[in-house]
Amino acid sequence: MIPIQLQLMPAPPEPIAFAANLEHLAALIEQLEAKGVAVKFIEMPTDPSLVGSVYAQATLIALQDRFPPERYPRLAIFNDAVYQTMDGLHLAPHDAILAAHAIRDALARFDPAP
Repeated sequence: MIPIQLQLMPAPPEPIAFAANLEHLAALIEQLEAKGVAVKFIEMPTDPSLVGSVYAQATLIALQDRFPPERYPRLAIFNDAVYQTMDGLHLAPHDAILAAHAIRDALARFDPAP
């Protein structure tokens, strides 16, 4: 499955649709913030062969530009961990459970003060 993902990711996302998706995400985040939700970002683990793809890098840069870390904290959860994926993107069931626990634990330790 990873070779298929690599074939799908040789170029950046289609700009018009991607920009529309980013703005939709921004609107959803604004709705959550209006209700008092503190939004945090995490980068889910993916297969290392996909992390450096043009698509993944363009996506990461666009997200960082639209949602700057100064306003939207990033929780560093998976930096050194190795997780098994089903297809390069989706975690295997056991690792998905481990990742969910890691996210829960990181959120419990998060200091909400700016």
